[in-house]
Amino acid sequence: RTNIFNGSIAPITKFAIRGAIWYQGECEGNSATGGWGYRDTLDVLLRNWRSAFPSGDFPFIAVQIHNWGAQDATKHWDELRDSQSTVLLTNNAALVVGVDVGDPLNLHPANKVPLGQRAALAARALAYGETNLIHQGPVLASQQVAGTNVTLTFTSVGTGLVVRGTGGTLKGFQIAGGNSNYVNAIA
Repeated sequence: RTNIFNGSIAPITKFAIRGAIWYQGECEGNSATGGWGYRDTLDVLLRNWRSAFPSGDFPFIAVQIHNWGAQDATKHWDELRDSQSTVLLTNNAALVVGVDVGDPLNLHPANKVPLGQRAALAARALAYGETNLIHQGPVLASQQVAGTNVTLTFTSVGTGLVVRGTGGTLKGFQIAGGNSNYVNAIA
């Protein structure tokens, strides 16, 4: 990784930048630490880049890894997406949601237009200060557990959340206990 930084990033650090869009992480989902290890990797990358460039606290936009592979073999991908979401804990950063636009049969999906459009919205908000747009997908704000039910509250929902193309049934929700074993949830 040091070679990549020294060969690709270090030579341009003398220039001011307006921001960065980061679309990477596939190999991290299959690493020895699973997807959880990517939390530290992404945090270190962001801190190092911000200290290396004269722009300092520039906008950083991470693109989430999409859905790929058999549904029952995606534990590390879920962990990786959760790790990618920690970028939201960083000042002047956004996460482009990609789980809904991928191709479960292709690691490199052909349809990247929605990801580009979402990244552009985030850049318009963070780098150019546009305040009249929704630039971030829904973000989990809180959860309340009551028996076997969990109520989730989200921020950044625009005019509200909508279920599309599923006949009114929410799909893609999973839950994990203390053992980190994810199972599909009825939502």
